[in-house]
Amino acid sequence: MLIICTFLLLTLVVGLTSRKATTFRAYAVDTKRLFTVKLLATLLGTSFCGVSLLSPVEVCYSADLPKVVLTFMPSLTLWLTSLMWIRMAPFTQHLSIAGTIGSVYGKYPRIIVALLATCSAISIVKDQINAISTIITICLDAINPTSITVLATLTLIFYATLAGMRSVTNTDVLQCITFVVIIALIAKLMFKKIDKPTLDIVSFLQNQEKFKLSSLFHLDKQPLNLLLYVPFSCFIIADPGNIQRVYMCASPAQVKKVFLYGSLLYLVIMFFVCLIGLFAFAGNPTLSVEKI
Repeated sequence: MLIICTFLLLTLVVGLTSRKATTFRAYAVDTKRLFTVKLLATLLGTSFCGVSLLSPVEVCYSADLPKVVLTFMPSLTLWLTSLMWIRMAPFTQHLSIAGTIGSVYGKYPRIIVALLATCSAISIVKDQINAISTIITICLDAINPTSITVLATLTLIFYATLAGMRSVTNTDVLQCITFVVIIALIAKLMFKKIDKPTLDIVSFLQNQEKFKLSSLFHLDKQPLNLLLYVPFSCFIIADPGNIQRVYMCASPAQVKKVFLYGSLLYLVIMFFVCLIGLFAFAGNPTLSVEKI
């Protein structure tokens, strides 16, 4: 309980101590003079949230290799975005994807995209709130998870409303660092808990039918899902959260760096997330999904 409250308080302090936006442009995209490392941290901080942290652990424990591979595919979206940097120069001065669509297609498409982006943002926030509630329920049986969840939600709304994108960016950096450290520590603790040599764990996983490379090519496993994700990635490039990071970059060249490095680091972080599920499976392969 103390750790959670401390994290929420620190998040609130970081958010409120950020310089308050004085213009709508600063509120939406900050000053566009952010370091690449900071933009990279906020990109990863928003990429790993809610179900993107919890779902891969369950997938690696209970699903087969094709679905495990799919958990790494969002990095493809980030990489494809980095390839489009040279075409983004005319749009880097816009404030949102709705503004970009409106500048090309007019008023009504702009309104439609704005509404869809709002619905997408609400869905993402909902996933984050559900993830917070799930984690609190697992870790703190004696505490009502609703109260902490409401507190976390109000904290997010409070600092984001007052200080705008700068506070969101600063708290994203804090959360990114926190999540990366926690993920690495949990993976290490899981490895120590199962108390098996690395070679034994690898051998055990290799002997599982669902983790064999041949499972990628079984007709009943629908291997085309992996190939179909490539055109699907082209559609989700326009994710409002990712596009907002494009508008925050100072130049198309910075867009390329942020999303290229982001795609590589996404693979590394997701690898450690998946290790948690694999170590749990190696330690006890008979758990139900609810107990993972």
